[in-house]
Amino acid sequence: SIFLEAHKQNTVNFSEAGFSNGMLRFGEISVAMVLQLLVPLLIIFLGYNSISAERESGTLKILLCQKVSWKKLLWGKTFGILAVVLSIFIPLILLTILLWASLSDWVVSGDSAIRLLILIICYSAYFFIIVAITVLVSAFSKSSRTVLTTLLAAWIVLIIIVPRITQAVGNRIFPVPSKLEFLDQIGSDVQKQGDSHDADDPHYAGIKDSLLKAYRVDDVKKLPFNYGGFIMAEGERITAGIYSAHQKKLNEKFQRQNGITAMVALLNPYLALKQVSMALTASDFETFVDFQNQGEAYRYGLAQKMNKLQIDKISNEKPGEHDKPLSISRSNWAEQPDFNYKFKIYGKVLQQEAVALAALGLWLSMVILLLQYSPRWIKNV
Repeated sequence: SIFLEAHKQNTVNFSEAGFSNGMLRFGEISVAMVLQLLVPLLIIFLGYNSISAERESGTLKILLCQKVSWKKLLWGKTFGILAVVLSIFIPLILLTILLWASLSDWVVSGDSAIRLLILIICYSAYFFIIVAITVLVSAFSKSSRTVLTTLLAAWIVLIIIVPRITQAVGNRIFPVPSKLEFLDQIGSDVQKQGDSHDADDPHYAGIKDSLLKAYRVDDVKKLPFNYGGFIMAEGERITAGIYSAHQKKLNEKFQRQNGITAMVALLNPYLALKQVSMALTASDFETFVDFQNQGEAYRYGLAQKMNKLQIDKISNEKPGEHDKPLSISRSNWAEQPDFNYKFKIYGKVLQQEAVALAALGLWLSMVILLLQYSPRWIKNV
């Protein structure tokens, strides 16, 4: 959320979900956290001994003697575990869809429906990747204990350690100022440009002199428009420009940090899915920046509209002691439309997450190839 007001740009209040790892926020358990972090853990416990246990008990030889090929065995185990996972995933998704539709008064746009469909496909691919890796590790290992240890270590590294290291590296390479430092930098630049509330400020005193000279009058009260409104409009233009410039620089640093995460996602399916999931559900950094920009554009337009009304409709003459204070009709406020954020279309979202989608595609292709061609390297005993 963001508080919009004239003559001041406020920072957006938002959860740092895009910059932190869900395992460190157990107080905020969400559907995404369960699907991205905990379901892979469930898959590991379901499938770590899917083939290694057969080898340890001696039944693997019997299966292979019955003309069951390694390829059929790997695919069969993979689809069997995947079916169990999807039996949990599908009801959860259906429940989420019903809740989402009810909150939307049962009116769902085509764009939202396509986003949801793509999201379901991406999660299904993610689960397939995890299941396939689990089955393959089990097939290549002689001991179920070794499989479990290996997979749990991989889960800890890929889901807990790597995301934190990636964030730390990004922050180290592209450091950003604290909120207090950021606001101080803006305040300092605004002061350098001048204070519209200070009659003796050189910048605004120069504007005053040029206006008096242009209209050939000796007092601002004789100007054909409201001088105070004109100065407020000028001050708004200057401060908005300064704030936007600083915010743009800050956002560029965050985008560079996120760029490192996007590259690491090529080696980590969890990060790839997280990037895509956040983008499709409009909780990613790009959507945050877009919301911020739309909010600022609305705020600036409203402020300048009110300044224009003051310039055109408010007299320069101050009211008497017993007169009503000068003001603009409330109807002008009523004419101003409410702020409504306009989401990006799904095509642009997919375009901006091309690297993450490519990473998921590469992982999916890799595990399919391994399921097809790895049997030639697996030892029966």
